[in-house]
Amino acid sequence: MGAHGLLAWSSLGAQSVPVFLALMATSSLLWAVAVARVLRRTGETSDTARILAIGIALRLVALVGEPMLDDDFYRYAWDARVGASGVNPYLHPPASLALEELRDDDWGRVSYPTVRTVYPPAAQWLFRAGAALAGGRSLGIRVLLVLLDIATMALIADALGGLGIPRRQVLLYAWNPLVVKELANSGHIDGLAVFLVAAAVWCWVREDAGAEPGGRFALLGAAALGLGTLAKLYPAVLAPLVLRGLRQWLIAAAVVCAGYLPYRDAGELLLDGIRTYGLHWEFNGSLFPVLSALLAQGPGWLPRAVGVAMPFAVGAWWRIRHGAEARQRISGSLAVLGSLFLFTPAAQVWYLCWLAPLVPFLPSRPWLLLMATSSVAYAYYLNGCDLWWIRPLEYGPPLALAAAGLVGRIRRRSFR
Repeated sequence: MGAHGLLAWSSLGAQSVPVFLALMATSSLLWAVAVARVLRRTGETSDTARILAIGIALRLVALVGEPMLDDDFYRYAWDARVGASGVNPYLHPPASLALEELRDDDWGRVSYPTVRTVYPPAAQWLFRAGAALAGGRSLGIRVLLVLLDIATMALIADALGGLGIPRRQVLLYAWNPLVVKELANSGHIDGLAVFLVAAAVWCWVREDAGAEPGGRFALLGAAALGLGTLAKLYPAVLAPLVLRGLRQWLIAAAVVCAGYLPYRDAGELLLDGIRTYGLHWEFNGSLFPVLSALLAQGPGWLPRAVGVAMPFAVGAWWRIRHGAEARQRISGSLAVLGSLFLFTPAAQVWYLCWLAPLVPFLPSRPWLLLMATSSVAYAYYLNGCDLWWIRPLEYGPPLALAAAGLVGRIRRRSFR
C-alpha cells in the first residue's frame, strides 16, 4: 500500500518514468509475495474482509493526483461534453469545426483529434454521468469506475465461494498493481467492461448452483455480456464460447442493438473510429509481429484478420472439447481473452485488465507474471520510441515460464 501511496504522491508533480517504473516494480513484487502466501494456504480463512478492505484503500489512494502517464481521460471528458450538448459523439472528430464552440482549455490535450470516437454507447453513458457528477471534470468518471471496481471485487469474491474456491484468492485481483493503476488511477473505461464480465461470471456460477439450467441467471449473464460489449467491444469474442441457446443469443444481441439505436443517425460513421483503430494502430505487440512476418507476402489486412479470428477459433475449440459448467466457461474465457491480447496489434498495457477478473479462479503463473512485467511498456515514454529491450523484458519471462510449464506437462504425460 505504501508503494501505491508513493505512486499517487508522484502523480501530483512532474511525472518521472524511471520513478514510476521503480514503484510499479516494487508494488508488483509485494503483490507477488502476497499472492504466493494466499495460494500456499489451505482451507477457508477469515481474511477476505481484510483483503477487500485493503483493496478498497488502494483504489482510494490511486484516486489522488492526476492519472499517471496517460491522457485518455481528456478524450472521455470531451466525448461527455459533446454528448451533453445534444450532438451525436460519433458524427464528428474533436478537430471538426462543427464542434469548435465546445472547445475549452483542455481541448488541445485530446488525443488523436482527427479520429472519431472509438468508445461504444455504454462508455458514452458513463462519461456523461461521471462528468455531470463532477461539473464536467474527468474526476467524476474515475470515481464511478472505482465504485464499479469495488463491486467487481465483491462479485469475484462471491463467485469464488460459490465454486468452492477460497474467497481469499480475490487478492489476485484486489491487490493487483496493474488493475489499481489502470482502472483506479488512469480511469480506463475498460473497468466498466471488466465489471460486466465479472457480473456474467457471477451469473454463470449462480446458474450452476440453481436447478434451472438456462434460467434467469443464464439470461442475466447474456445481458451482462451484451452490456459489456457496449462498454468495450472485447466481450463480444466470448459470445460463441459462453452463450447457450437461441434465447441467450437474442438477449445479448437485443441489448447491443438497443444500445446503438439512439446513435443510428451517424450511419456508417458509427464504427468509423473503431475501423480506423483496427486498421492502423500497432503498439507493444507480442505474437502479432510474428504473425505479420509469417504473412508478409499476403495482403496487408491479412495479419489483422487472422489476429481477430484467433480468439474465436480458440473459443470454438474450447466449446467443442469442454462442458458448459461455470468453471469451464471461466477457463475458456481466460484462454479466449488471452489469445485476443497476444494477437492484437495494439496491446495496450491496460488490456491485460480484461484477464484480471478471471485469474483468481485459475491462477495462471505466466499471466500473473505478465501482469507484473507489463509496466515495462511504459519505458516507451523515456524518449517516445519503441526501445528494443522493452518487449523482451515484458514478454520474455512470462513466455519462458509458459514454455517451461508446457515442457513439464509433456514430460509427465510421456512417463504415464
